[in-house]
Amino acid sequence: MKKIVNLFLAGILVLFVNTFAMASKMKPEQQSGKVFVAEHSGLEIDIPGEYEKIKGAIEFTDLGDHFTRGAGIVEIYGMYYPMPEEEFLKLRDEEAKAENAGDVDKAMEILMQMNGTHLFRIYGIDGGRKAEDLKQYLAAENVTEEMTQEEIAASTKEIQEKEFIEVGALEGFTYYLDMQGPEGKQELYPNFDPVYLEEFNSLAGNRELLLNHIRLTGGVKLTEVLDLAENGEKVRFETKDIAGNSVKSEDLFSDHPVTMINLWATWCAPCKQEMPELEKLNQSLAEKNCQIIGIVTDADSEEQIAKAAEILNERGVNYVNLVPFERMEEMLPMNAYPTSYFVDETGTLVGEAVEGAYLERYPEVIDSILANTK
Repeated sequence: MKKIVNLFLAGILVLFVNTFAMASKMKPEQQSGKVFVAEHSGLEIDIPGEYEKIKGAIEFTDLGDHFTRGAGIVEIYGMYYPMPEEEFLKLRDEEAKAENAGDVDKAMEILMQMNGTHLFRIYGIDGGRKAEDLKQYLAAENVTEEMTQEEIAASTKEIQEKEFIEVGALEGFTYYLDMQGPEGKQELYPNFDPVYLEEFNSLAGNRELLLNHIRLTGGVKLTEVLDLAENGEKVRFETKDIAGNSVKSEDLFSDHPVTMINLWATWCAPCKQEMPELEKLNQSLAEKNCQIIGIVTDADSEEQIAKAAEILNERGVNYVNLVPFERMEEMLPMNAYPTSYFVDETGTLVGEAVEGAYLERYPEVIDSILANTK
């Protein structure tokens, strides 16, 4: 399953959490000189004056290659919200506070209340590839294991029929505008007040307005994709747990045929969301003499350690959690949060690392490792 699909299966909130935690986001009225700078994706948008006079709110986001890492594709998008700017900003603030508190359900509730929809997307694709290559990539990324052949065919057809308007090319990247188009109907947006739906259709139908305000700047910043540690490599370390107790890896692993190492961070909502279920999984793994341990990758100060301890306590987590140690990033490289590795009793990496919060995958990997060691 492809990365963008995996992220949605990990929880739709992942999209919003990672987008707003790691990408640029601004309201037009917050721009310096009324210009949105998509630094990661290599372009700028001079905010059209028409966008400043609307009844609703528009938010610009520079995703870069956050969800397409390794594919040589960057993305910028604009979201339209059917509400006054003041109301939008208030809800965005409430949603951010819920995210920071790890209250995923509350954050999701607020996002649904905000009721935003894409007004446009701008993609940049490298290597001399064109719109058809981009469509092929997006169609493949949209497929999930749960989809029927009919659903896959319909989804692919929808993407293939989209009109991708070429914006220009610079430094090996060709950019395309995917505008929503003025086909928004009340049955598709039942929670839109008719006034906002009319405004949305007017904006979505004015492609030339946006095209005339896009300026390519270059300097795309692609994410370095790390190779995950390979099976057979050893994980050895000395560190402390969050309670300050000294820990040696050989002592931690030696009595367990499989240990799952879950790397997480205090800012990561999906990491925190899965913790109660990880605690339950750890208890059930005890019957197989297996275990879960956590590593808080950003617990690099007393303040962060205290924050991690509070998070674990609130979620009822009792399995061991460690602070970072020397050569951790070298031994256990990460491209996504959370990432989970698996080791045997000697600290040797076994099984397949899991990138993302996928509760159903963890026991599958552990059972597969155990079956292959019998």
